[in-house]
Amino acid sequence: MCIRESDGVLDNIYHGFWLIPALIVAFTCIYFALKDKKGLLSTAARFFDSRYFYTLSCALVIVLVFSRLAGMGYLWQTLLDDHYIRTIKNLAEEGTELLGYSLLAYSALGFGIEVHRLNKNS
Repeated sequence: MCIRESDGVLDNIYHGFWLIPALIVAFTCIYFALKDKKGLLSTAARFFDSRYFYTLSCALVIVLVFSRLAGMGYLWQTLLDDHYIRTIKNLAEEGTELLGYSLLAYSALGFGIEVHRLNKNS
C-alpha cells in the first residue's frame, strides 16, 4: 500500500512504475511465507486470535473502502453543489487514509511486540 501511495513519485520514472516494486515485494513475501509453511500457519492462527486482527481488519476497511468513498469528487460535488471545495475533499480523504494507515501500523507493531514477548518467554 505504501508503494501504491508513492505513485506520484514513482511516475517520474514512468507511468505505472509502482507495479514493479509492488510485485517484487509481493513475490518476496510469498517466497518467505511458503519457505516456512508451518511457521506461517501457526503465526497466522495466533494473529487471527489476537485483538490486533480486528484492528487491522477495521483499518483495511477504512483505507480500502471508506477513504475511497470520502474521496469521491462526484459525491462531494453532488452534496455541496456550488459550495464544493476540492481542498476540503482532499483533506477528508487524506485524513481518513492517515487514520487507516495509523491503525494498520498500530496493529502490525502491536502484534510484532506480542510475538517477540511470547518468543522471549518460550
